[in-house]
Amino acid sequence: MADERAMIATLMAGTGAMRAASTKYLPKAPAESDDAYEYRLAVSTLYNGMRRTVETMSGKPFSEPIKLGDDMPSQIVEWCDDVDLQGRDLHAFAHSVFADALANGISHVLVDYPPVDAAAVTQLERAAIGARPYFVHLKHDQITGWRSERINGVETLTQLRFLESVNVPTGVWTVAAVQQVRVLEPTKWSTYRQNERGEWVLYEEGVVTLGKIPLATTYCDRQGYMQARPPLLDLAWLNIEHWQSSSEIEHPARRARADPVRRGIRRRRAEDRRWLCRFER
Repeated sequence: MADERAMIATLMAGTGAMRAASTKYLPKAPAESDDAYEYRLAVSTLYNGMRRTVETMSGKPFSEPIKLGDDMPSQIVEWCDDVDLQGRDLHAFAHSVFADALANGISHVLVDYPPVDAAAVTQLERAAIGARPYFVHLKHDQITGWRSERINGVETLTQLRFLESVNVPTGVWTVAAVQQVRVLEPTKWSTYRQNERGEWVLYEEGVVTLGKIPLATTYCDRQGYMQARPPLLDLAWLNIEHWQSSSEIEHPARRARADPVRRGIRRRRAEDRRWLCRFER
């Protein structure tokens, strides 16, 4: 399903991404020269029916703001105003997760918590340094692997490995985006980064006191545990077909429109030459 999600991701990214994909989604015609194909690719434009459908359908359940129950703890109500510590409230965050699940069939929410000093043991001390749970939206293509076991009759996640990007200062004005793999287990966490030889080595590790991996998974067309099929996959293939056919139709039409213009230019140039000849005589 990774190839299918890659196709959907390219469609969702729009015309630029489809042009960058080149022959993967716009095959070269038999006997078509490289220059002719590159020109046809450069002037092809995608009608993004896939993204438009996802945006329209995902907006339906969120046409009104999410309402929290009266029995919701006041602390959680306060956290929901900035649920991901990036300025998004619960309504905006949930809409983003659902739109991703609708496009790819599956999406995840990780409840994260910043590392704190072991000395900060009371809730008051942790609140003073801003330590609080927050949501992280994990897209399925970030996940590099997982393990699960049936515990007390319930399929339970026992290990989660996912790729993330962190900004690391490299100077006074510059930062670098560093890729790392985070590994979560019920009682510990660790991160791995690549060394100069490209090997993944342990970078950091710590203890998880929650006793489980706080991951919530949203399915739109579940095929199994942590597996799902994109529900709009057939629409994506139709959008690919439209991208290909519109390119094949528009390119000859553009040439046909350009030919009369070229003939008109040649005719005017011939008339100019005849006029100059008469003038010289």
